[in-house]
Amino acid sequence: MKIIASLFFTVLLFTIELFGQSAKKMEQNLNVTLKMYFDPNSTISFDSKNHNKNGLDYMKEEFEKSFFSKGFKIGRNNTNMAQYVFLVDYDYGVLIANYKKRYSNLRGIIIDITNNSQPVGTFSYKGRFYNDKVADAIADKLNTIIIDSSINKK
Repeated sequence: MKIIASLFFTVLLFTIELFGQSAKKMEQNLNVTLKMYFDPNSTISFDSKNHNKNGLDYMKEEFEKSFFSKGFKIGRNNTNMAQYVFLVDYDYGVLIANYKKRYSNLRGIIIDITNNSQPVGTFSYKGRFYNDKVADAIADKLNTIIIDSSINKK
């Protein structure tokens, strides 16, 4: 019984340690900035300069889900025009050992379409990432900046 309790405790500590490192790594490698006013009630969309990039559709889908779950309004092509477009770029590859898609080095610009396509902010993540995790982190950080920032006062 003592062995099982010790094993359980070790697994629990290891899990907590992994989560802590993951959150710390996310914080160290993620950068989100706003240079101009960002209207949190406006519609956003995601796009790329390179439409032939592998994994783009999957990335857009994951980012839309994450941002929608954080309270952002999502626009899609012609049905609901977006005021802000998040232009994303990233490195992409396939991990041959287990046939998984690998995204890395995310970078992007937030553009205000209604204001002469002015860039209002940037975002980046250095290193490998999973779309849902980094999208959640970007949405959370953007929400924090919108609430706390003196830049985001109209």
